[in-house]
Amino acid sequence: MTSSLLHSRVAALEYWTGIVDALVKPGKGLSLESSGLSAAFRYRLIHEAEAATSLFSRHRPAVIENNLKDLCARSYWRGWSEGRPQVYLAYLRTCDDDRRRFNGTQSLATALEGRTGLLAFDEWNQEMLQTGWLPQQARLWYASIWIFTLRLPWTLGAAHFASHLIDADPASQVLLWRWVAGLHLTPKPYVAKAAEISKWSEGRYDLTGHLNESPVALTGPAIPGPRFQELPSEPSGALGESYALLVTPDDLSPEASAAGTLKPRVVLMTGFENLDKNVVFSPKVQAFVEAALADTTQRLSQHYGCPVEFLPVSENVGETVGQRLGAGGIPHLVYQQPALGPWQEMVSRLTAKDVGLKYFPLRRGWDSKLWPSATRTLLDFHEAVKPRLVKSLGKL
Repeated sequence: MTSSLLHSRVAALEYWTGIVDALVKPGKGLSLESSGLSAAFRYRLIHEAEAATSLFSRHRPAVIENNLKDLCARSYWRGWSEGRPQVYLAYLRTCDDDRRRFNGTQSLATALEGRTGLLAFDEWNQEMLQTGWLPQQARLWYASIWIFTLRLPWTLGAAHFASHLIDADPASQVLLWRWVAGLHLTPKPYVAKAAEISKWSEGRYDLTGHLNESPVALTGPAIPGPRFQELPSEPSGALGESYALLVTPDDLSPEASAAGTLKPRVVLMTGFENLDKNVVFSPKVQAFVEAALADTTQRLSQHYGCPVEFLPVSENVGETVGQRLGAGGIPHLVYQQPALGPWQEMVSRLTAKDVGLKYFPLRRGWDSKLWPSATRTLLDFHEAVKPRLVKSLGKL
């Protein structure tokens, strides 16, 4: 089953349940990355805590440790970014500069269109454009070739992924490209080697003599230590009894969290329009998210028993929310705080406007407990997040 068929939460949960044993059994060749569920996890149609709970319910902790590492990897990238938001903001600024320098150049055009003459790179590019997905190993090699062989800015490659990969989220994609470039924590680039690509592709791709296999890592400014903003996982009594719930595509299953017990008078949902000037989302990405939003609209209407309305995204989103809720006499707005990226930037504009509302951001317990452990490398993170910790999280 492909990710495009899993824009329904019910379908994603059923599919996950059906593949749990296949994920755990060695030698089956099935991983979370290749299961078709990566987009469902990215938009949280299915949540990591739910998946972890089902793993623990059927297998011993020692058996599923590698699966839990796979499941928690996105939490590492998101947590690392949340602690250092200046890294993502610097990416946005640099991306703007690089786009002005390279837009209209032949080197960028041939890479974006898959006309470089490097068969593997060009076919991976076409696969991404046509399906909205790439195997993780191909993503790493693609990024390495883009940076060190084609000598293009890593920021534009990350933006290209963000535009076309259905499961792309800002933290994972930006930090993946930084890691390949040697900018993450250690100045060691990830190198695409012709022999490894040939072996992986069973001889289909022979890039011998065409790749830069001795690259020098890119350099950048020192990165300060992490600082996390703490948010509650449950609303306080100050929320009162009259409020709206805001739902963004960053988390499309609020009913499967502490927010599931809320009784909002209206649910407001956001989409893509005018969201991010740095990314033009492909039709594949838009189609998946729009289908997921339609599924979520139906689910939340039934769960909360109230109207579900779409909220136009704009620079004046605070005024838009204020006018809508003010007209209905609703003084408060509660929402799951989006992870670093365009939807977080959107909700940050809510507090920048004095529109007579009070805002109550929440954070899932899973994120609150795991993200602070993302201070160093992915290996260090996995050491800190032992199976007993994941098991204790329950359905958060």
